[in-house]
Amino acid sequence: MRFKSQIFNLHEKIFESTAKRAQELFGESSKDLQSYLKEQKKMGTREFEIIPESEIFQSIDDSNIIFVADFHTFDRNVRNLHRILQHLIEKESEFVLAIEMVSFNNQKYIDSFLMNHLTELEFLESIDYNRSWRFPWAHYRIIFELAKSHSHHFKIIGLNSHGSLKERDIFAANIIYNNLITNPQIKIVVFIGELHVLYNKLPFNVLQQHPKINITIIHQNIDQVYLKLKSRNLENTVIRFNNSNNHNNNHNNNFIEYSIQTSPPWIKYDSVIYWFENFTDDPDFNIHEYIIEKGFKIFGGSTIQNFQLILNEIQHSLKLDYFPTDKLSDFDLYDHTNLEYVQSLTEKIDHPKLQVLYAYLLDEGQGLKLYHQNKYYSVYYSVNRFAYLAGIHLFSLLIENNENNQSIGIYLEDKFIEKDRTKRFLAFFQMSMISYFCTKIINPHRKCDMYLDIINNLKLPNSKFSKRHKKYHLLSLSIINNNVDLNQLFKDHSLCAYYQVSQIVGHFFSELLFEKMCNIDYEFSIKFIKIILFTKVIDYEIFIYLKDLLLVDLTYKKTQKREF
Repeated sequence: MRFKSQIFNLHEKIFESTAKRAQELFGESSKDLQSYLKEQKKMGTREFEIIPESEIFQSIDDSNIIFVADFHTFDRNVRNLHRILQHLIEKESEFVLAIEMVSFNNQKYIDSFLMNHLTELEFLESIDYNRSWRFPWAHYRIIFELAKSHSHHFKIIGLNSHGSLKERDIFAANIIYNNLITNPQIKIVVFIGELHVLYNKLPFNVLQQHPKINITIIHQNIDQVYLKLKSRNLENTVIRFNNSNNHNNNHNNNFIEYSIQTSPPWIKYDSVIYWFENFTDDPDFNIHEYIIEKGFKIFGGSTIQNFQLILNEIQHSLKLDYFPTDKLSDFDLYDHTNLEYVQSLTEKIDHPKLQVLYAYLLDEGQGLKLYHQNKYYSVYYSVNRFAYLAGIHLFSLLIENNENNQSIGIYLEDKFIEKDRTKRFLAFFQMSMISYFCTKIINPHRKCDMYLDIINNLKLPNSKFSKRHKKYHLLSLSIINNNVDLNQLFKDHSLCAYYQVSQIVGHFFSELLFEKMCNIDYEFSIKFIKIILFTKVIDYEIFIYLKDLLLVDLTYKKTQKREF
């Protein structure tokens, strides 16, 4: 069995358990909702083709209306919308964005907020966000920030209303139609719940009123599509449904349906579980506190269990059976609600360079391990952050359990202040590689900057990408393209530079390694990964071996992060 097949088997088990748990939290559905869910399942089983990402952008350019599906607790859907809007901005297309999260009756508050006549808090209070919507505001904030940008300004209109799903579809269709008639030259991007974008629901209602328009429907992370792709050992892709499979369709020539598959579906169900556990049952939910904390997810009493579950899955998948069980479960977790406590611990560190590093990591919102303690901090928790922290925990145990270190009690942080700058960088590098690889085990759709992204970041204006971060990227390119003297390269650089450069290079190498392992035998892959990453601290010889393995030819210079 191949490595990728084994990882998919792991995901199937997690998928089944999280989907079941999410359904239990939803409880019994209304007949109206059951009907829509049945249609969605039927829709997802249709035949499809895998297509290049460029096709979906071409379809967007050719359409009058673009429907984009939202899964309200899952931020990835909003980020894909953000990418679509950026594309339209780059093409200098005129468009408006219609969103479900705000009622049509609250349009004046949307307009006032976009014109900076209302603060963020005033806007959310005006639309009674904690009662009318209540899904994580942090997800949607980036869209409003994009709209408020002086150079990117576009209008946002509210679509929501009261009534059944069908009644709300009809109401939203009327709003869309009226905007289309008023401004026929302007595109309308509709961001609304995934059940509403089923062809025979909201899009069909719009087409009945205006049958000559061109429509693109963009679903996201459909369960049935994921399972079909999984059976073919495929993932993170864009698919186009065959229109011939649509029933009762008289508009085959002017609409097209896609699905962006950027995450395993169990991750979106995981987001439902976290939302139910931490927001819906909180009678004291306070919008002021929610905004002050930037809408971050704060998980409740099950946080430790959730982290332990992901840690166990990674350990099982990679067959890391040599780590002591008591050590694996010996940890504490802290989020931004414990920031003062975490800061107080970092301020007690007696090494000034480490103090500066920890202050930098806290300012940047990075996950970290506290000095000489099995305590981990993350601004907020998510599946990816859990997996990343699990990687740091595993690397920390590797350091502590190394035979050469047991008698003198060396900790992970001690490797960061090695006198030898080469060894210092390689410790940061190995931690970054392990941590990112762990996120890929749990979420193969995870993305990082690839070679062309690193190059393109250097071309960005300083207002978008600081001189400091450009310096880190230049150091990273030196390491990737040449067999440089690491000891000399990092002379006079702070630990922050080590950390950032190791992330850029480590994540890039880890992405290449994961892809290489996916297509070979599982048992061989596991043995290789264990030897390279999880057995001992990487030395310069192993580092050069990894470079030769992963950068064997110049194809790495053509790699770029996926659009979705």
